[in-house]
Amino acid sequence: MAGAACYRSDLREWEVSIPDAASRVELEALANHLLDDNRKLTDEARAFETVEARMAPPRLFIRYNTRMIARKNIAHLLADKGFAVEGIPGDPQRRATFREQAAGTD
Repeated sequence: MAGAACYRSDLREWEVSIPDAASRVELEALANHLLDDNRKLTDEARAFETVEARMAPPRLFIRYNTRMIARKNIAHLLADKGFAVEGIPGDPQRRATFREQAAGTD
């Protein structure tokens, strides 16, 4: 029996601390890093609905679809850029590389 598939999002919100972020511009670059691949997908396939940079303390407010990505995967996407997230240690060299690349996009 063939039928139309039913798709429902399971949206969650997560305010994740990014203590290694030095500025709002850097946080916005991290937000764009998460959203870049997302923008190429159909609405149904997108993992992120919104990602907002917030300061004092530095953090990202992420609204995401748990059917497309898990919180731990998001943490690893951020840690891959050198930032300490949710017990995953940061890497100063990767962070420096990310900062250089983000500065070059202006």
